[in-house]
Amino acid sequence: MAFVQRFLSAKGIHQGLLFLSLITLPLFGLANFVEPDRIPGDLGDARFNMFVLEHGYRWLTGQEPSFWHADFFFPTEDNTIAYSDSHIGNLPIYGALRILGLPYDRAFQAWIVIVFSLNFASALAVLLRFGPHKWEGAITGAFVFAFGLPVMQQLGHIQLVPRYFIPPAFYFLHRFFTKGRSIDFSFAAGSVVAQFLISIYTGVFLVFGLTIFAMISVLSMRRSKRCPFCSLKVGRIIALTATIAISGLILLPYLYPYYKTGMTHSRSWVEVLPLLPALTSYWLPAETSTTWIWMKDILPETTASHEHRMFLGLLPTASTLLFMFLLRKHKKLHRYPVHRALLLSWVLLVLLTLRWPGGLSLYVLLFNYLPGISALRAIARISLLFTFFGAVMTAWAVNRCILLSRRHRKRGLRGTVVYVLFIAVLVTDQWTANHDAFSIEGNRQRIEAIATQLRESDQPRPSSFFLIPDGQPFFYRHVDAMLASQQTGIPTINGYSGNIPQDYSLELLLDDPSEHLCRAIAAWIMMNGKIRIQGIRLIGQNPCQGGGHENMPNLHTSGDKQASRQITESPFTFKNEAIVYRMDDPSIRTIVGEKKGSSLLSATQGGVLTFGPYTSLPAGVYRITWDGILLQGSEAEARVEFDVAGNMGKETMASALFESREVQKIDVPFRKSIVFEIARPTPNIEFRIFVQDGIRLQLNKVTLSPENDIKLSKPPPQE
Repeated sequence: MAFVQRFLSAKGIHQGLLFLSLITLPLFGLANFVEPDRIPGDLGDARFNMFVLEHGYRWLTGQEPSFWHADFFFPTEDNTIAYSDSHIGNLPIYGALRILGLPYDRAFQAWIVIVFSLNFASALAVLLRFGPHKWEGAITGAFVFAFGLPVMQQLGHIQLVPRYFIPPAFYFLHRFFTKGRSIDFSFAAGSVVAQFLISIYTGVFLVFGLTIFAMISVLSMRRSKRCPFCSLKVGRIIALTATIAISGLILLPYLYPYYKTGMTHSRSWVEVLPLLPALTSYWLPAETSTTWIWMKDILPETTASHEHRMFLGLLPTASTLLFMFLLRKHKKLHRYPVHRALLLSWVLLVLLTLRWPGGLSLYVLLFNYLPGISALRAIARISLLFTFFGAVMTAWAVNRCILLSRRHRKRGLRGTVVYVLFIAVLVTDQWTANHDAFSIEGNRQRIEAIATQLRESDQPRPSSFFLIPDGQPFFYRHVDAMLASQQTGIPTINGYSGNIPQDYSLELLLDDPSEHLCRAIAAWIMMNGKIRIQGIRLIGQNPCQGGGHENMPNLHTSGDKQASRQITESPFTFKNEAIVYRMDDPSIRTIVGEKKGSSLLSATQGGVLTFGPYTSLPAGVYRITWDGILLQGSEAEARVEFDVAGNMGKETMASALFESREVQKIDVPFRKSIVFEIARPTPNIEFRIFVQDGIRLQLNKVTLSPENDIKLSKPPPQE
């Protein structure tokens, strides 16, 4: 009877509610996207991550000779796994699931559930120790960190979701500054190493955050004259230095393949700039948000908007603004030094990575002077780190409000009612639905259909294969080929990743079954002399077969009688007449433009207006001409840059600038021409336009023509 009375008391009801929310909130978060027979994500990035995890497991079990190289983008010998996150830090969990007998797709599904659970548990454990937090705030804050809107937005990029070493990294570094114990510094360094092994992106963002947090903590403690670590003895300094050195040595063999990849695959500032957060990015909600999706209709659209949806939700945002407001009004808030340090770190990181109007950003300093950082493209993904700051502020606000509600003598269930209200707001605020997902059985059937063709008993085993497009998105077919290659052990020329090998343009052209695809196949084969047509099997309808394209080698399936010959015709040929590209040509692509009929319109937002067509040209002199209209409303001093680039944008052959000198009051036709020289046969040539904010342009056509009357300045080198 006493137990019943205790359970029905205000304290008992409150504790029961705490236990119930601890169990049901993470289950609710998982129920938003977990389905028994489907895997969250699309047929591109999600399955790519599944491929990488399975490759790591196969290497661990001796089925693959190399961890860093997998047989896609064949015949490149690059470290293809280093083109993206390697998942080496996720292998212990995934490998254990495979060893327990789960097939690769079911193991991937279970790994996702475990990752989200670990994110929640890690944040919960740290929030209970960060300042005077209680269970109420820790539970709500942990939900924001594990299932917040930015996390759900990146569900398709599942490699970014495991972040369970971010909370302990901040916690142990804070402990080091407050206690001065070198063991805490070692735990913080270990957390950074572990997060790097899980994901390069989140590892780099964590280092950004910890560096600023450390500087702020040092300055604030020196000012308050309470600095336990400031009087470190020589032995402790040696221990800290050794910890940093050991952490670097552990990461060195892991980061070195990425360093080598970055030396040859670094990104240009033009690629990175549109993916830096803008002010509006922090108010764009996740595409799957059920409560805040209406906000996207009142905010201006931005380039690659799926990467810019950084809104944390009402509860974390209001909690942060409340703390900032009260920090100046109430001296009692100075009891939360870690909260102040985290908040200031957050603000400085926002300013460091913010893209201001006109394309200005402080991040350009890191991009230019920090080695390796140019390999990172989507900096807006730093919102996944910001979810931890938002979680801390949410925990503070929830606990603060519940504490205030209990000050009344007859407090009764007031604290419980306030907590229930916060839970209701949290669920409504962070609710997401209609996530992309693919069928496990459907994926198996796709891969088995390709593998069956590769195993045909009436034909010899191919040395490699290429999966021809069939109207689906190009990256779906690439990953189909990669998974089929993994199952059959036959290398594939297809490939999909965060980077691509030099001279490889098939990644972009696979959804274009035209002459451009045929030329790209032939150029890739000829640039890699090890490949012969003999033994290569083309799967699907072959658009290059039958001589339908002049000056193109006839590529045949490996079953044809003519398939045994080498390629002798060069793809680097050019008919002696102009080629006109209209803007509805699929080989002409855009990032910030909008195709309307045969024209391409630029928005007022800056970025890459055109790139492509990734054609191959022999040595010679050419003229490229852009025709269009400078539209009414273009701002003064807005610039447009035209250039010709080869080798997937790594080699600029010629460039020119156009500047609008005054506000454009009427539409004016424009024409811009560049004469450029190619000293040797060059693949993957593209004609690009970069526009600044404020320019309004209509592009109608691009004309490529030979300049036969102009001689090469130097004779082409002998091959």
